[in-house]
Amino acid sequence: MDQTTFRKLIVLSGTVGISFAAIFIRFSTAPSLVLVLYRMTITALILVIPSLLEHKDELMHLNPRVLGYCVISGMFLTLHFFSYFNSVRSTSVASAVLLTDAEVFFTGIAGYLLFKERLTRRSIWGIFIAFAGCVVVALSDAGNGTNMLYGDMLALLASVAMAGYTMMGRLCRRYISTTLYTLVIYTVTALCSLAILLISGTPVLGYEPVNWLTTLGMAVVSTLLGHNIFSWGLKYFNAATVSTIKLAEPVFSAILAVIFFREIPAAQAVFGSIVIIAGIWWYLRNSEA
Repeated sequence: MDQTTFRKLIVLSGTVGISFAAIFIRFSTAPSLVLVLYRMTITALILVIPSLLEHKDELMHLNPRVLGYCVISGMFLTLHFFSYFNSVRSTSVASAVLLTDAEVFFTGIAGYLLFKERLTRRSIWGIFIAFAGCVVVALSDAGNGTNMLYGDMLALLASVAMAGYTMMGRLCRRYISTTLYTLVIYTVTALCSLAILLISGTPVLGYEPVNWLTTLGMAVVSTLLGHNIFSWGLKYFNAATVSTIKLAEPVFSAILAVIFFREIPAAQAVFGSIVIIAGIWWYLRNSEA
């Protein structure tokens, strides 16, 4: 196995990590943004010691401009979490998932405009095939929302915010290590989440102890073994490649739902998952090293 293929498989493993977030959320009882605050705070605390021990010199000589990029990245991540969680409550699950998955198109366009990252015609077909699979999976779980238009707009905003987060990560990873970069963005996300909670008057504490366990799981599995791997991959691949690999999340989420909740997916969802895998395989087979 060549080094490029091995790195792509590592990035794919990050998709398994973020897929566990849905399992942990299912067992949680606290409001969504409270879970984000706990999750990001725990992750940042875990990263503090490695950052001080292994990247102390890098931290002391961190370029203020790069630090600013990291702060912007963290703000994008906060906006994504806030928009996505609220969109799920307002529109159908299908619309929320589909519009958020549109991130791959925004990162492809932004990568070309900002970094001159060109995609081959064959790899673009892979993106469309994988996204079509997401459409099939989402439609198998379609439902009604309470405020569809508002929810759809929030989901689209979540998509743009995630694309912004990915693109800023692509930029930051040129100048900063994965550990230090993620420490900064997760700290910023935690602080932004705290500010939103305080402004909205939502209690920060007082929830069932299970929420600390689930957010610890999200911090370790979904963030350190999920988002951190994507941040690592941005040093070696363009943003469109990482975003396309992330489209495999519905496939792994469905498998985990079977394991933990005995939720057998409909035939339509299984077919859509196969299409997603085929699209990602086609993209990676035809994308640049």
